[in-house]
Amino acid sequence: MKRAFSGSFFRGLIILSSVFLLLTLVLLLFANSIRNMEDRKNALLLANQIFSTLNGSFYPEVGVFDSTAVSGGVQYGIRRTVSEVSSGIREMHIYVGRNDGSNRIVLVRKYYDL
Repeated sequence: MKRAFSGSFFRGLIILSSVFLLLTLVLLLFANSIRNMEDRKNALLLANQIFSTLNGSFYPEVGVFDSTAVSGGVQYGIRRTVSEVSSGIREMHIYVGRNDGSNRIVLVRKYYDL
């Protein structure tokens, strides 16, 4: 007994595969943007974690301090620069980003010597 497929089956299969290919193309086009957003999110979380560990009585030393951290399987470079803005006021800049320099974010906080 032969089984005959109607034209609507093949038409549905073509439409389904076309939709799948279109979704794959869109995902490939936006994969880099999605990765950049994930990198920036991880960098912000790291910077926020650094700031949250510094309590209110902390008064940083002037200088440049480099370190690294791993988040989400990616290694990030962290640079803290502390400068004295005026007498008793120091400003800390935290630069967090991938080690290749991409997706670098900057957070700034002022400290007062009370």
